[in-house]
Amino acid sequence: MVDIFTLERPLTSFTWEDILHHTNNVFQLVSKTRASDNDVVEDGGGETQDSDLRKSRKTSKGDKEDTESTTSQINLLQLKGQMMYMSEWDCIMFLGTPIMSSLDDMFKIGLYINDLSMHDSSRDLVLAGTQQSAELKLALDQEQEKSRLLEQSMVQLDQEMQKTDALLYQMIPKPVADRLRKGEPSVETCQVFDKVTILFSDVVGFTTICSQITPMEVVSMLNAMYTEFDQLSETHSVYKVETIGDAYMAVSGAPTVTKYHALHMCDMALDMRDSMQHLTNPANNDSMKIRIGVHTGTTVAGVVGIKMPRYCLFGDTVNTASRMETSGEAMKIHISETTKLELDGYPYDVEERGSIQVKGKGEMKTYWLVKKKLIDDQDLPTCPFVSIMQEEVRARHKEESLGRVLDTSGGVDTRAQAASPIPYSPVSYKDVGS
Repeated sequence: MVDIFTLERPLTSFTWEDILHHTNNVFQLVSKTRASDNDVVEDGGGETQDSDLRKSRKTSKGDKEDTESTTSQINLLQLKGQMMYMSEWDCIMFLGTPIMSSLDDMFKIGLYINDLSMHDSSRDLVLAGTQQSAELKLALDQEQEKSRLLEQSMVQLDQEMQKTDALLYQMIPKPVADRLRKGEPSVETCQVFDKVTILFSDVVGFTTICSQITPMEVVSMLNAMYTEFDQLSETHSVYKVETIGDAYMAVSGAPTVTKYHALHMCDMALDMRDSMQHLTNPANNDSMKIRIGVHTGTTVAGVVGIKMPRYCLFGDTVNTASRMETSGEAMKIHISETTKLELDGYPYDVEERGSIQVKGKGEMKTYWLVKKKLIDDQDLPTCPFVSIMQEEVRARHKEESLGRVLDTSGGVDTRAQAASPIPYSPVSYKDVGS
């Protein structure tokens, strides 16, 4: 037996004494030679599996050694069983069964179902194991397919959720939408903003235009105009509140608080007025004309109601901004006195309109926002060290010129050489100029 098999388990030497000391252990024996070298198994085509193995070994001569060793290990006969000492015969009997993971492995080592014992359940176990293995493989393949489909569904779900979030954040500000998702009542999202600037605009003669063109042309005209305004709102960090007919409402300073709310809104108003040159009135093919009104004050912003929630503004500031627009003139930006005070100190050209009667407000002093001034470099504040640097440079240059006049011998004036024309200063020398 030692010449035919090697002992793989237990980890001890394959001798008479060691086997007698481990008779209660499970023994696993592995044949030293491949069973397929002696047992030839014919297939249905008349060729032997052994010849196929030889051909495959010839064709795979250049393969790696680990692949060859794995193939050889599969063709070795492995037995697992018990060593029993027979005292009557003074010998050790090994009662074992071959170890096979599938019927293919059994065929490779040259065994058949008939070679297995008919007095126990070895045959039934092999057949049942093979059938169960096929069923498990089929179930595994089905589960893998389900997992793949589930992953695709999760990816599609994430994409749809991103689209839904993008659409929601276009209708409601992200901080407010996140609070509503957490279950907070809509009225608790309302917040008081001390300083915001609100803009209203509408199309001049909109009723007359609508009576002269078709409804689809009206929709196309408003869509082109509002698309232009929406792009400007993104450029100037302004929040679009809503559109009602030809009226466009926007706010700066809410929901994102900024101290430059009036500047952002006035910059957008100027760009809105300039953009009318690119929009055509379908009724007469002339450039469209709008009125713009701007007012600064305190407001309350938030979501109210349950159905079709919208981010709305409330307060007298909204009404005053609307009055600025209705009392304005075509292609002009009408601003209130509070907005004008916010623009003081900034390069905006503002003209006083005077006191006018505003419906619901009485007499108010208002202004026209004409344009934004171009900033000249001379108008910019300069560093206080610049004048000191200029005086220092002039003094050094004067000293060098005097040193060259005194040097009558034609030599090098060491005093002028030692005096550097660029004295040390925390201010860059480029600020002084040449």
